[in-house]
Amino acid sequence: MKKMALALLLVALFGFSNASAQQPVHQHDLDCVSELFIKMVNDDNLSDMMERLSLYEQSGFSYQPQLAVPLQVDCKDDEQLRTLAGMFIFDSNLALAFGHTKEALATKKFVRDTLLPRMHERDKIVATPFDPAVLKTLLEDPSNKDALAAMRAHTVKETLLMAELAKTDPEVMELLVETLYGAVIQGVYVAVSMAQDVPMTPELVKVFNSQVDRLELLDEIIDSIGSEEYKIMLEYYERDRIVDTIKDTLKATHGKPSAKDLQAILTLATKSRSNYATPCQ
Repeated sequence: MKKMALALLLVALFGFSNASAQQPVHQHDLDCVSELFIKMVNDDNLSDMMERLSLYEQSGFSYQPQLAVPLQVDCKDDEQLRTLAGMFIFDSNLALAFGHTKEALATKKFVRDTLLPRMHERDKIVATPFDPAVLKTLLEDPSNKDALAAMRAHTVKETLLMAELAKTDPEVMELLVETLYGAVIQGVYVAVSMAQDVPMTPELVKVFNSQVDRLELLDEIIDSIGSEEYKIMLEYYERDRIVDTIKDTLKATHGKPSAKDLQAILTLATKSRSNYATPCQ
């Protein structure tokens, strides 16, 4: 199975310190999750992250900011914040892929300055912003290959750091998995929303097959959890059902879902993200 990088959706918005690490209760689970993320990075799956996101534009889609999750977190609890972090990361990366660098960086700044300080894990989180020179270059030229390469290198470094710390801290593991889940669900929601009432082109098939890659990787990670305590903590049973349903539908159709399939996936993805994406009142 080809493990396409999910870390592209975890673009280096945060790192972790070793402070306050908890004594692991289920070491095997922590090791499994950590090793899967490390393998993902070491397999060089991050090298084409922006190229894969560019499939959205190649499919004829236009940038649709209304599909992004509202930048509001005042009413959200800890679990929602962890999942929202992944959703925001996906939205930021997709904006960058469409050349909307200003919007992409504004979302990253919101996560760093507003969302992260509200997290229960905030004492373990150290914001690590990108090199200002790289950001300036991307604002001037969103397709600059050197700047994008620097961003990927930053992502690799931060993802490996998170994965290593997850070996000794259940909270870091939980944050890693729930952020990943948020990124995947938002990615599915955006892809299926954009695909409504458009022709099924070879480029669009690639978009849906890329969703399968992400869903399979997430499924492997959450299925590696064996302890009931961690399953409950990660809402395993509900999330595994959602991931399997969407993944199996896309795999059965070989990336060519029917209009009925698309509507069923969109309904599930919309319901899955609603608790996070509903604006605060």
